Amino acid sequence: MPSNPFSYRVQRFIVLGSLAAVILVSIPRVSAQTGVSGSNSDGTEQLEEAAIFLEGRLPFANSPQAKSRIQSGIDSLRELVASVADGDDGQMSDVDFKPTTRVFQRYLEGTVAFDEETWELSIVYNFKNSKQLKDFRGDGASVRPGLLIIEAGKKLEHVVEFKEVAVAGTVKLTHDAGELISTSGGLRMETTFGYQQRFVLFLKGASDIAQTQVLSNGRSGTAQPLPFLFKVDGQTVAATLGKRTIGGKIGEPDKPEGAVMIGPYQGPLAISGLRIVGKVDPAWAQTLLENEP
Repeated sequence: MPSNPFSYRVQRFIVLGSLAAVILVSIPRVSAQTGVSGSNSDGTEQLEEAAIFLEGRLPFANSPQAKSRIQSGIDSLRELVASVADGDDGQMSDVDFKPTTRVFQRYLEGTVAFDEETWELSIVYNFKNSKQLKDFRGDGASVRPGLLIIEAGKKLEHVVEFKEVAVAGTVKLTHDAGELISTSGGLRMETTFGYQQRFVLFLKGASDIAQTQVLSNGRSGTAQPLPFLFKVDGQTVAATLGKRTIGGKIGEPDKPEGAVMIGPYQGPLAISGLRIVGKVDPAWAQTLLENEP
């Protein structure tokens, strides 16, 4: 025991007071977990009582350091009361972790632009070198000057996951049918040759969403590159191939979220000017940041 009994009692009183404050702070947390609450539902009354309790201990602080620690506890409690009043439930939000343009530039090989306010990420691929293939999972792909070549029956999956996304470019088809663009959420943009060699574009999920005839001149019509667009926006999905566009609502169990996939097609695909633009999935972004060196 210290030589000064009064000093020891004061220090012990401060410690016990701080412990009581911790107990008071824990009350709203326990109430939230059990569904049992006191006179208020958000716990601010208990937090305020804890702050008042510590304020009553300030005159008994026997050193500037002890007084500073107590005041720091009071300030923290006041900030917590204010945050609860503002509707902050303490859960992680998009302000708790914010990726930057530099993070995506380090992670991706395409040309990157990122809006840190809207979380919109744009990636453009010129396919001038094979390094850009690092942004895709899967095999059976190669790069020729300005072109991404995907072998028949092969699929590439982009490494980024989006909440909503648009994929655009130009494609040269060398066979009848298959998937052009799809998402891991279950949405697909497909083509096939139908009755009387009509080239048909489909939008599909768990069931057919929409379809339209793209070309009526058979396989000769696919010899030229065709511009394409696949877009997932909220609860709607749309696809454009050549001059035809179709769209519809996303139904269960399909989801707008997910990664972009290219292929598989029955024949090789040759894609140029590929651009992927969308709002990044926060859960995926958090994982990316946690794994950042």
